[in-house]
Amino acid sequence: VCDVRFTDRSTLREHRKTHARKKRYKCDDCGAKFAYKCLLEKHLRAHVGENPYKCDVCCSGFASKGHLVTHKRIHTG
Repeated sequence: VCDVRFTDRSTLREHRKTHARKKRYKCDDCGAKFAYKCLLEKHLRAHVGENPYKCDVCCSGFASKGHLVTHKRIHTG
């Protein structure tokens, strides 16, 4: 599939997985492709500046739940 070479089998196995994942979800705005629909949806929110995940302490908004969880740590010290 490609000419990349590896010195150990585990790294080669991990690399092969990148070829197995088809990126079938495409952004109509910029052409970026994603293997998972949820990643495309997250990407699309960045295009429109949508931040649906709101902090209940300071009302800051975030495009992903993971970013909100990370942000909330600043409030708990």
